[in-house]
Amino acid sequence: MGKIDKKHPLPKRDELIEITDRYCSDKVQPSVKVGASYIVKRTENLKDGTLVLVVYSHSDSKKEQRINASRFGWMILTQDILKERAFIEECKRDTQEIQDKFSFDEHIFIAFVPLIFAHLAFYYAGKCRRYAADKRISILKKLGRAYDALEREYDTEIGKDLDYKHRQNIKDEAMRFIEEYQKDFQILWLSVNQEFKKKMPEWPYSDMRSEAICGMIMIDLYNEHNKSVDALIASRLGGCKNSVKNPKIEALYSILDAYAGEVGKFDFQEKNVQLAKAVIRNRVQQINFQITKD
Repeated sequence: MGKIDKKHPLPKRDELIEITDRYCSDKVQPSVKVGASYIVKRTENLKDGTLVLVVYSHSDSKKEQRINASRFGWMILTQDILKERAFIEECKRDTQEIQDKFSFDEHIFIAFVPLIFAHLAFYYAGKCRRYAADKRISILKKLGRAYDALEREYDTEIGKDLDYKHRQNIKDEAMRFIEEYQKDFQILWLSVNQEFKKKMPEWPYSDMRSEAICGMIMIDLYNEHNKSVDALIASRLGGCKNSVKNPKIEALYSILDAYAGEVGKFDFQEKNVQLAKAVIRNRVQQINFQITKD
């Protein structure tokens, strides 16, 4: 078997790969381009052990190509990667049409408010991560590392569309939102904490679990907001295409759920929890977000 490394992962039959690097002259196998994708038919090894992928393209399944590890680097295109790319491409396709059809205030509603809710969810998850570290909860160490990695990945993702100044603006405005309506966020936390202790009084770390549930509620608000955006766009542009779910936000929800623990007994529909959530939903419509325009 040839050497396996980050530049040359070993794919399985019928998996999709993408060429990421070229180590040889452009005159060698000029038809193999960086960025091109192929379906793996089988793997082989040269006499010196060099790994070779026998592949074919979507457009011509009969024409085989031999991708030599000494000439090219590649990555395996997993379903998660393809899903994320589809999300990003759909967002790009929709952006120009939305820019032409909506007012500045509507742009804030469509594009900025979801980023506020997303940041608030990360804010609550970060509080859980720090709580677990401070209390030395060893079982949650791996979860903390997963959160750190996801936060970096999310920042990189939105950094493709927003520079540092605009990303910092989102974080600053999210924190200002919490500060301006501090009492309402405190009521949300107290409502969640009270319901948690009522249903699961024997569970430890109720404060951390309450933070996690508040984060999950922020993602609920994020998803509900996007449904409202879908309705607005459909009314203006026609059609009823739903927002593409962001894989990073879905992953964050899973992390928050893990910090919360077994929340099957927790009643998200409990009256006080729902009222506190509704207040936050209304407040986000009332605050005058300061948007960096340049």
